[in-house]
Amino acid sequence: MGTFIFIIIVIVGLIVLSSVMESNRRKKFNIPGKGKKIRYYEGYNKPLQRKIYYWSDGKNICFCNSKSQTGDPLRITIPKSDIIGFAQIGDLTTSTSVKGGGTSLSGAAGGALLFGPVGAIVGGRKKVKSTTTTKDTRQVVLNFKEDGVEKAMLLDNLIYKDLTLSCAGKLIR
Repeated sequence: MGTFIFIIIVIVGLIVLSSVMESNRRKKFNIPGKGKKIRYYEGYNKPLQRKIYYWSDGKNICFCNSKSQTGDPLRITIPKSDIIGFAQIGDLTTSTSVKGGGTSLSGAAGGALLFGPVGAIVGGRKKVKSTTTTKDTRQVVLNFKEDGVEKAMLLDNLIYKDLTLSCAGKLIR
C-alpha cells in the first residue's frame, strides 16, 4: 500500500512541476494566457518547432516556439491584413466494428430452465460489442504575405475555429 501511495505522490508531483514549468515558460516568453499550443507541420522557412504557441491580439496572428534552445524563442507575427486565405484539408472519419451476437445454445437452455420460453429467448442471445474508431487527419493551410512574398504554413486543425472567427472573410472553400 505504501508503494502505491508513493507512486501516486510522484505522479502528482510531476504533473504539478510540469504545470509550473509551463506557466514560467509563458511568463518568460511573454505569451498571453489565451495562447494555445498547436502542432506546426511544415511550410515556413524559419526554424519553427513541432509544438508552437498561437494567439491573436486582435490585429495580428502570433506564433512562438514553445521552447527556446538558446536565447529568446522565435516569434512570428502575421498582420491579419496580410493573410491571403486559409483552408482545411484532410478528413475526419469514424468507423464502427460490431462483434458478437448470434445464438448461444447453453444460454438458451439455462434461460429456459430458469424462466421458461422467454428466458430461452433472452439467454440464447450472445452479447454484442461495438467499437468506434475516429481518425482525424484534418490540418489547416494558412497562406499569407511576408515582405511582399507569398508564404504558407501547415498547422494543426485546432487553429481552424479561431481563424474562422477572426478571419472569416479569408476562408477558402
